[in-house]
Amino acid sequence: MRYENRQTLIFVGWLVGIIVVLALAASWVLAAAGSSRGSDYRAMQSVINRKTPIVKVDQTYHLSRSCQSVSASGFDKRGHRYYFVFLPNSKRAYLYAGSKGKSAQTILKKAKRDHGQHSDTTINLGWYRGQPVWEVAYRKQNGNCSYILYSFKTGKQLSFIDNL
Repeated sequence: MRYENRQTLIFVGWLVGIIVVLALAASWVLAAAGSSRGSDYRAMQSVINRKTPIVKVDQTYHLSRSCQSVSASGFDKRGHRYYFVFLPNSKRAYLYAGSKGKSAQTILKKAKRDHGQHSDTTINLGWYRGQPVWEVAYRKQNGNCSYILYSFKTGKQLSFIDNL
């Protein structure tokens, strides 16, 4: 084999090896990031099962604003709605009766009334600056995103970020 061909094969071998190592490292990082959220949900579900009256979870949420939080809404044996907010980093948990706060539907109607109808509207329950909040996110016609934070307890708008 000629010297030039041998050098080219060595170069290609190193290049393929580096690409494989980078791909493995990237997949490891992505798997670790995904398992963190999954473990947060499992920890939340464990606390719900052991410490709350909730027997049926109907919705889960994730919010990362001033701190990371995972939340759920569900029902007890009698059909009463509860909302549960879990802060995985501090291991704190908060349980709210449905009658003590605003529902997701109420907040979505308020956001529609105050800010108009938009596509790709999502809502999340979480924790922000020491209180439970609803975050409404939507995409505007120009393609930009907007976020609105509402107090869970009062329904009052706390923050509005437009055209990101």
